[in-house]
Amino acid sequence: MIEYLFQNILALYIGGSIRYIYIRFICRKRDLSYNRVLHGITNAKTKEADTYNVKNDIKNRLTTLVFIIVLILMGIMFNVIP
Repeated sequence: MIEYLFQNILALYIGGSIRYIYIRFICRKRDLSYNRVLHGITNAKTKEADTYNVKNDIKNRLTTLVFIIVLILMGIMFNVIP
């Protein structure tokens, strides 16, 4: 159970970091904070804010999944992974 929790949190932080770097430096959105990308709206009082947080969480996890798939494909391409 604890291993799953740590993997889940690690996946969230990896996805949040990649998304933050992409949005901040590639899309040039300067009014963005890392905390907002990682956790979303802190005190979600409306249904829209709660929906935004859920979508943000899904985007972070999807970014991590795509990143891991790209790493595996690169490993196979360069014969690092047999």
